[in-house]
Amino acid sequence: MIMAEYCTADFDDHVTALQQTLKVKCETMIETIAAEFGTAAEVAMPAGGIVVWVTLPDSVDTMKLYQAALEEGVAINPGEEWMADAAAGKHRLRLCYASSTLEDIREGVAKLADICHREFGPRPAAGISNASNRRYGPPAVAGASPPADSVSPRPPAARRWRAAICAPCAA
Repeated sequence: MIMAEYCTADFDDHVTALQQTLKVKCETMIETIAAEFGTAAEVAMPAGGIVVWVTLPDSVDTMKLYQAALEEGVAINPGEEWMADAAAGKHRLRLCYASSTLEDIREGVAKLADICHREFGPRPAAGISNASNRRYGPPAVAGASPPADSVSPRPPAARRWRAAICAPCAA
């Protein structure tokens, strides 16, 4: 009964505030990826949701990046764990911004970029290519969800950065 009253009275205002908060976090994530990865990363403003898909050069294996990042307390979602065609996701990853502070987003993405640079080579100049009209991520499949065992458990060290780069966001 109390929830029904709250939702009726304040739900629309809550959703509006939440949308604005998530928009700022998403923009911060995209701007930080551009600043830290340069043209090596392709990313676009998502149409909705709480994650951005990032496409890295073909030479970057995001499962290997996941392992290297995890050792330093950064958790990411490798693309092949989230796509029906695992090979197509080999150089893609998902980054979540839902529960992050803006500072966590900036620090987490900067740390991930340093790890990626160290593991896979120098980073190109700043900028996002094809960001204005390109969306990334697998096509949505109604009712589909990844198998429960496809998401690896994250050790405590990785939870520090899960707010900025998480798998899954609520973990």
